[in-house]
Amino acid sequence: MNHPYSYIYSGIRFPLEPDRINASHIRYGDIIHHLSQIPRWNGGTREPFSVLEHSIYCNLLVQEFIAEQDLDLRLLMLFHDAHESVTGDIPTTLKELCPAIQKLQDAYDKVLFKMLGLWPLTPEMRGWMARIDMLAKVGEAKAFLPENVWTEIVKPDKVYPIPETSPKACSWGERRQQARNAFLNTLEQIQDARKLVVTED
Repeated sequence: MNHPYSYIYSGIRFPLEPDRINASHIRYGDIIHHLSQIPRWNGGTREPFSVLEHSIYCNLLVQEFIAEQDLDLRLLMLFHDAHESVTGDIPTTLKELCPAIQKLQDAYDKVLFKMLGLWPLTPEMRGWMARIDMLAKVGEAKAFLPENVWTEIVKPDKVYPIPETSPKACSWGERRQQARNAFLNTLEQIQDARKLVVTED
């Protein structure tokens, strides 16, 4: 039987059937490489802004709205869109029409979050993940989208404030490595801090 798959950067044949995904198919280097080149907002921003930069921005928003010490949530937000390294950045409304893609992303998340020591996600973490993702959407819309679009997203009946922390776009062309380095540095800091907390406990 031929199983559907997709090649990713390291050369891994990534299975496109949710029940066949395992830890051997997921590498941080692939995630970082792919997300640094996939545009947010389906490429509809005034300047290039990648999914990797969105992930970095979400990590910063955890520190602004919750606490820098919430290491698990910061780690979760760094990787909450890692599945897009396989599927690309698909608008939520479109994913709702494509349950097979949502199922694939959910299976990817379960394997990855187990690798990160975050599984199972608590309802509280899921709630914060959704809130931080929406706060990032608001901040990005204000920074990078036409005014008529972002004012619709942040209109008064919406419950999400405009973050004080602004997203930064730097990862296109030769500057892409800056975002990759920033992601890796942040990941290393969080992992070191988590190990320290575990040791002290």
